[in-house]
Amino acid sequence: MSQYRNVEVAPGHFLPLRLLRRVPPRNGKVLCAHRTRAPVEVDQAKWDAAPPHMPTAGTVRMRGAL
Repeated sequence: MSQYRNVEVAPGHFLPLRLLRRVPPRNGKVLCAHRTRAPVEVDQAKWDAAPPHMPTAGTVRMRGAL
């Protein structure tokens, strides 16, 4: 099961990232990915502090809807 969280990658800038199973070479880091970005290393503390990302919550956008 994949885990998604809204991780703060820069001050005030959050990205919904998915935790990858691969282990990064550096300690204290986790490897995450976004659908349009290459995998990125994120601090374990930032990942743990991030709220879960709920892609089904919120408004639904549909093409062609008025």
